[in-house]
Amino acid sequence: MLSVVMVVISVVLDRANLGRMAVLTPGAALLVTTGLTSVLPLPVKPIEEHRVLIQAFTQPDCSYCEQLQRDLLPLIEREFAGRVAVEYRSADDLPNLRRTPTLVLRSPARSGLRVIEGLPTVEHLRGVIRDLETAP
Repeated sequence: MLSVVMVVISVVLDRANLGRMAVLTPGAALLVTTGLTSVLPLPVKPIEEHRVLIQAFTQPDCSYCEQLQRDLLPLIEREFAGRVAVEYRSADDLPNLRRTPTLVLRSPARSGLRVIEGLPTVEHLRGVIRDLETAP
């Protein structure tokens, strides 16, 4: 029912949508009647059990980023096994990035967020992770 209301609103707001609907509706009806929609996989992000998620924003030509990926984060992953997840992202994904590497640490179970710009020391990173694990 909500879909029908949305279609009516879109046509009322812009008459060009009527022509678009004439093209798209038969294809959508075919997908629904043939059951192809149940075959198409939906992108579902799994719920992580980790206490802290580290997103590392790096650049390929950055020596500090290389050191972070090669030495620091594998050490942290081993030390906090099962409690920390690391996700590597391109620095291009984070607008207004000032320094690389940049680490964004989040606690999905708690309301904690920390940002570290530049290459942190092992001790500093350990402290931030422990703070996030115990945050309310």
